Amino acid sequence: MSEEKLNLTNADISEFVTTTCEAFESYASNKQIRFSVIPLKQTLYIYLDRDKVHRILYNLLNNAFKFTPPEGRIDVFFKMENRGGIQYVCIIVQNTGQEIAADELPHIFDRYYQIGANTHRQATAGSGIGLHIVKEYVAMHQGFIEVESNKEEGTEFCVYLPTNLVDKRLLPREENIPDESGATETNSSDARKTILIVEDNEEFRQFMYQQLSQEYQVWEASNGEEAEAIANEKEVDIIVSDVMMPGMDGFELCLRLKENMKTSHIFIILLTARTGDENELAGYQSGADCYLTKPFNMDILKNRIQHLLALQQKRKQIFLSGIEVNAEDLTSSKVDERFLEKAIELVEKNLDNSDYSVEAFSDDMCMSRMNLYRKLQIITGQKPTEFIRSIRLKKAAGLLTHTELTVIEISEKVGFATPSYFSKCFKEMFGVLPTQYHSQD
Repeated sequence: MSEEKLNLTNADISEFVTTTCEAFESYASNKQIRFSVIPLKQTLYIYLDRDKVHRILYNLLNNAFKFTPPEGRIDVFFKMENRGGIQYVCIIVQNTGQEIAADELPHIFDRYYQIGANTHRQATAGSGIGLHIVKEYVAMHQGFIEVESNKEEGTEFCVYLPTNLVDKRLLPREENIPDESGATETNSSDARKTILIVEDNEEFRQFMYQQLSQEYQVWEASNGEEAEAIANEKEVDIIVSDVMMPGMDGFELCLRLKENMKTSHIFIILLTARTGDENELAGYQSGADCYLTKPFNMDILKNRIQHLLALQQKRKQIFLSGIEVNAEDLTSSKVDERFLEKAIELVEKNLDNSDYSVEAFSDDMCMSRMNLYRKLQIITGQKPTEFIRSIRLKKAAGLLTHTELTVIEISEKVGFATPSYFSKCFKEMFGVLPTQYHSQD
């Protein structure tokens, strides 16, 4: 067990659990057990090891079916819970039937321990390693498991998986956020941009891949569903998608991605053989950033890609150079606009709190630290610590211009621990010391 490692992928936890549970439906019917699965009301993507979570669910359900009599019931459902500042999704497997004795509960996850070894259940108790494996695999996900059992409600296993588990292989190289000492990491802005091609015609998809892969990192998808999964899992800068595809078409794909916080920042270019103003209007109404009619000149597509990437970079420069931040000017979707407005509002709300951390910031934004990092990096070009510091300094510049407060008073108002560190950061951002900025106004 100690040699096993997690192979993390991004998945909709509710859909994954529901699909896994489907394999037990016929078994439940044969045993005359009422079996229900209640999915989460909202979509929730988390990082998990599919094989290990599948094994967790299989062992828990297998255990539940062993100890649930005919006409009994097994329910699988979810709840969200915050423990110690960490947000968890809890998968609950609840079954009726004979309770687990109170003196057994502390030992049921021990290796080779058999539930009910001293009762008539011994014959069906199994090898005694299933629940031990469950606990080990849950712990590998940085989660934990709890169990309750009583005569009235039966037995309930609760598997807690953190929603902010990070796949280190997918982390940007500078995810280790610097502290207030000003330590810096390697900047990943020079990395090749990523294009996702969505096209059901394999021959044309391969043609576009050949045309774009020399300059960009290119992912491929043959349909909208596959493209949506890739966009949620990978870091994608631009999607080039056909409109006419079986299943989810390009319009629906665009609309879904632009309404999803994880993907709303991605530029989308739609390609279609449909001509006419109403089709072009439908493309832009779905949130597309560019709409090209087939057949098109490849040089024009390349130019549109370069234009959108240049626009992304220009917006980052506007954020860095401007004193006033207008979220609408820096974003291309309402989701991103609201995200940036909320981020600014939270920093300003905690302006004089020098202890306001990235952890607190990400909790207030209801996002994992990694997702917050990616979102801010794409929109503003800054890591969360840099973003917090930038908003503080922009406010400081305004106070220097419009008030008679001293540099010391302003440094306290904008949350810097010491005036000397405030002056150092201010000069790095504006090129002059606070006293010089004040005097040049």
